[in-house]
Amino acid sequence: METMKEAYSDLELEINDAKTKIMLIGKQNPHIKSVMEKRLVDDIQIVKEFRYLGLIINNLGRAHKDVQKKRQKAEAITKALCKWRNGNLGLLSCLGLW
Repeated sequence: METMKEAYSDLELEINDAKTKIMLIGKQNPHIKSVMEKRLVDDIQIVKEFRYLGLIINNLGRAHKDVQKKRQKAEAITKALCKWRNGNLGLLSCLGLW
């Protein structure tokens, strides 16, 4: 971690220790994981998924679950807007969508 801090300080950037987390991507040898855990500062945790630009990525490098969830939400909204456009919703429902 100190090596990264030194490299970033040359670029006038700082690492926020409170927000820093590490994720090992792909299948990892248990030995590699234990070595990583020993080398890390106590405050830095190893996570199985993280949010990057609003997308949740897991430790296999996939975002399928999150994409599927977002697609289902968009589909539900589209159906509601179609009902609204066709006049099939009541006044209170239309005001809620407005």
